[in-house]
Amino acid sequence: MLRNDNHGRVMISGLTYEQLRSWLSDSMDMKPFRANQIFSWIHQRGTTEFQQMTNISRSIREQLETKAMITALRTDSTLSAEDGTIKYSYLLSDDNRIESVLIPEPPRLTACLSTQVGCRLGCTFCQTGKMGFKRNLTTDEIVSQLYQLRNTTETRISNVVFMGMGEPMDNFDDVRDALSIISDDRGICIGSEKSLYPQLVCRGELRS
Repeated sequence: MLRNDNHGRVMISGLTYEQLRSWLSDSMDMKPFRANQIFSWIHQRGTTEFQQMTNISRSIREQLETKAMITALRTDSTLSAEDGTIKYSYLLSDDNRIESVLIPEPPRLTACLSTQVGCRLGCTFCQTGKMGFKRNLTTDEIVSQLYQLRNTTETRISNVVFMGMGEPMDNFDDVRDALSIISDDRGICIGSEKSLYPQLVCRGELRS
């Protein structure tokens, strides 16, 4: 889904491969193969700057810088547990905070991601529910959590669960697109048949 920042730039890291290819063709007049290059740089290599995309010409990189933006969250704080679990608090562009957790379960390493700022369900047992609902996270904000977590470890993340802040099915479109990006074999490729017994979980719904 196309979304823009305050300067009118497309949040390109939140586009699925097909969305990216369409946008590059329709809005930037670029050949389809550029989508493979850019998608791989963002979602496989973890690039956050267009100037790092060295197999793309400088003129195209400069065009992208004026028309698009790659989301990179700011780490606000971390909290570690004795079992190796680490909780990260991230600042969003509007200064809202969300939390993501990296959970070691050898041989697996699980990333627990948030899908909303707050939650509208108001479950009394849930700390997030008590804070009320502020807004849905965008696709780029959801996948950026995963890439921030990936940058903190040398171990490959094998599992993704959407069990952080928010109710994922209450933000269906963005979670669906995030799943498409995360499982794409041109990107980080968690959840595709080429991964080693990966699992993508949405509140009890297991997809392998």
